[in-house]
Amino acid sequence: MTIINPTGISGITSLTSSTGTLSFFNSTGGVAQLNVGAGITISSGGISAAGLALTVGTINVGTFTTTSFASAADVLGVTTTGSTTSASTSVTLSGTNVTINNGDSVTGLGIPSGTTVASGAGTVNVVLSAPVGVTSSLNSLSFYPNTKPLSAGDVGGQLCRAWVNFNGKSATIVPRAAYNVSSITDNGTGDYTVTFTSALADANYSAVMTSNAPESGAQNFGLGPKATGYSTSGVRLLVESSNGTDVDADPINVAIFR
Repeated sequence: MTIINPTGISGITSLTSSTGTLSFFNSTGGVAQLNVGAGITISSGGISAAGLALTVGTINVGTFTTTSFASAADVLGVTTTGSTTSASTSVTLSGTNVTINNGDSVTGLGIPSGTTVASGAGTVNVVLSAPVGVTSSLNSLSFYPNTKPLSAGDVGGQLCRAWVNFNGKSATIVPRAAYNVSSITDNGTGDYTVTFTSALADANYSAVMTSNAPESGAQNFGLGPKATGYSTSGVRLLVESSNGTDVDADPINVAIFR
């Protein structure tokens, strides 16, 4: 095995074994490339080749391009109904779906996270990698490619920009769990301001809210912006009972989409 120290070399350096070659091209001119040959493994622990373990501190790659990003159709996935049986990996689909491939990720009622299509792609009888948790003749199942990286252009508009779960009845409101939410301000009974950690690009987002406000045994909730309404830094929300009375509630859940 030959190791060439890259220090001071402006061209190509390489690590070569009998089973493969690892080549680093410098980023002069804004071009960077990493070629990995057979028998060489790159992992979080370093680089291993033919029994030799090397620890690499930092690898800087100037540009990375690929032609295999997921398309908009890949991101939307294929959704169909299927017949599932509890504790079984066998699924009977409502029709043949040639766009479903072995290895695709599967989501649906009772489908464990990380489940994929083990076999049967392109037919009505598919086998999953894990047993389903429910019996249903009309289980809505979605299938997504599992081998393509996502691009921001395809998924950006589908992402939740901020969400929070909090107790609106608490004297001091602290989010139970949240994403991109820095604080909750209690403006009065049933009146709250959700402040974002990182501001949104504009105020043209959708604020979705659910709450539990019991009144006379009934479960009621309402959503309404105050005069300040929506802003890039946060949104002010109002919880109301069915008769229009402002009420504190628990839990309150807010999700922001843009």
